[in-house]
Amino acid sequence: MQQNKTQDELTKAVLSKAVGCKTCEVIEEYAKEDGDITLVKKKITTKYLPPDMMAVKTLMALSGQEEDDLSKLTDEQLFKEKRRLLEVLKEMESLDADNKDDTQN
Repeated sequence: MQQNKTQDELTKAVLSKAVGCKTCEVIEEYAKEDGDITLVKKKITTKYLPPDMMAVKTLMALSGQEEDDLSKLTDEQLFKEKRRLLEVLKEMESLDADNKDDTQN
């Protein structure tokens, strides 16, 4: 059970790198004033990480597909794969939107 969870987490991480994602970085500076520690400065930076081809190749290897296998697929199989990948992209975009909402609150 733990191994499946770890495998799923790794697959999601590789997938997010393969399709590109946004990350938020929060930097907080504190200072000691009158014996209390108070927040002096808070900086939130959002960065876009572009898609990575090595992650795409890794993802294909994890799913059992090789680059050469795609050239052997029929048009119907390619169309099904396209629909599957578009669904994965939609899922990742919704996860990114959820993460963005969480970091803004």
